[in-house]
Amino acid sequence: MKRVLFIVILLIAVFTSAVALADSPTEPELLKVHIINVGHGNAILIQAPQGQEILIDAGRLEYAATVARYLRRLGVAEIEHVIATHPHNDHIDGLYYLLNIFSAQRVIDPLAPIDRKEIRDYMKFVASKGIPIIEGHAGLSFELSPGIAVDLVGPVKPCNFRLNDNSIVAKVTFGETKFLFMADAEITEEQSILTSGADLSADVIQIGHHGLYTSTSQELLDSVQPSFAVISCAGKERPFGRCSKSVIKRLDANNIPVFRTDLHGDIVITSDGVNIQVETAGL
Repeated sequence: MKRVLFIVILLIAVFTSAVALADSPTEPELLKVHIINVGHGNAILIQAPQGQEILIDAGRLEYAATVARYLRRLGVAEIEHVIATHPHNDHIDGLYYLLNIFSAQRVIDPLAPIDRKEIRDYMKFVASKGIPIIEGHAGLSFELSPGIAVDLVGPVKPCNFRLNDNSIVAKVTFGETKFLFMADAEITEEQSILTSGADLSADVIQIGHHGLYTSTSQELLDSVQPSFAVISCAGKERPFGRCSKSVIKRLDANNIPVFRTDLHGDIVITSDGVNIQVETAGL
């Protein structure tokens, strides 16, 4: 994997702070990844230079209006791809609100082989909006736009007793920069992905399961070799959902800088295909 030169530049201001890997002298086409602060949950917007978008999850229903305002500020009207990584309420319940406001071309879902009323209700809701549902699994690939590849590396096989281990794990490649989004994949799914031989190398990793101890093995980090990590997690208002100290120590031991929504608020990662910049809300 081409490693991005990690030059830390702190830009201290009233509302924002930034860490830059490098600066480009021209105004290139940019890929933007927005890790939206939704507490203990997940909501990520990926924007291609030509305007196409992926929404990975939508957080809990109580944060749906926050996500909607965020998308509107960016001028989002239609979402090309919604990836619902797995049917837990902190990942998909916001879709009940958002899909009534924004149109979507398709929903990619793992179609977990677990029969629960809340899953049936969610699937009926998506179908009622007339949105095609595509099964998301390892091996599914598509282009967000020319030059931006999206490859699903998980789930490798269905899990019939744990929703987290049916999580869609996606890798996005733009030029020489790579992003890996782990959703709520736990150690079992990590192992199945590692065993599959998938190329997991990435410059940026979204840490699985909100930084809890159930995920982020040393073996995974050895395979990914990230330049830095982001975690979508809750703060003091949700003690059981805080990042695990063991995971943070593991990241520190591997010299992997970490950006967290509970500490930094919304996180925006920008790539020109070679260089990466991270901006935070600076909570």
